[in-house]
Amino acid sequence: MTTATLTRNQPQLLTDEQLAQYEEQGFFVVRDLFDADEVREMVAECESILSGAYGELYAGAMQIDPGSTGTQQAERKISAVVERSVVFRKYLLKDALMRRVQDILGPDVLLFRDILMLKPAQVGSKMPWHQDSNYWPIEPQELCSVWTALEPATAENGCMRVVPGSHKLDLIASRGKGGHGPLEDDQVNLDKAVEVPMEPGSSLFFHSRLLHGSEPNRSDRSRRAFITSFMSARSRVTRPDSRSRYFLVSGRTYPGCVSD
Repeated sequence: MTTATLTRNQPQLLTDEQLAQYEEQGFFVVRDLFDADEVREMVAECESILSGAYGELYAGAMQIDPGSTGTQQAERKISAVVERSVVFRKYLLKDALMRRVQDILGPDVLLFRDILMLKPAQVGSKMPWHQDSNYWPIEPQELCSVWTALEPATAENGCMRVVPGSHKLDLIASRGKGGHGPLEDDQVNLDKAVEVPMEPGSSLFFHSRLLHGSEPNRSDRSRRAFITSFMSARSRVTRPDSRSRYFLVSGRTYPGCVSD
């Protein structure tokens, strides 16, 4: 586990309780971070993307859910929507979101990645337990993700599950893919796992070492989410990565660190 730490300023929006929960448990939820109109706009944009309204703009960005079979082909994930969508770029930069991220990471922040996770009805597959920093070649391992529900996320349709406090542990090596893949259930203390049901517009902020995953969606309702992951501009890339530049969302960059 990395010993590097981030320097934080006086909090702008987060309460002492939220900061304490993030430090001790690795996550917290902000309810109604986005209002109903904002959620409707993001859902409509998601529908436009899925309908093919943007032509080839999203070619190569969509992933079919492995739970899909035959005529039940359904998209599981859409990557890098911020660079393609004015709507999602606007909400990435929502002040109430970014100021909370700055409370966690400091004033100088870059976007590491962004995705739409769709979890389609009936066929949405399980997301195995994992720690994001096991995949991400960034040091310090203190990235922060914001998981925003665009539809109700329930136990029935596969809401997020987390293991509180697991961000304080060393990374758990996967049994495959060079140690950087998903984990088996028996590698996780499931007795400590908790579900995080959420209403549309609410956002889960969580640490990149936090153990998390979700169960399959066997309900009749999809479970869509807009997920953005951020890092301090003082971070460094620790192994070759397909990306060499990242989107600066606040503050400035530093020589020898990740760049925009």
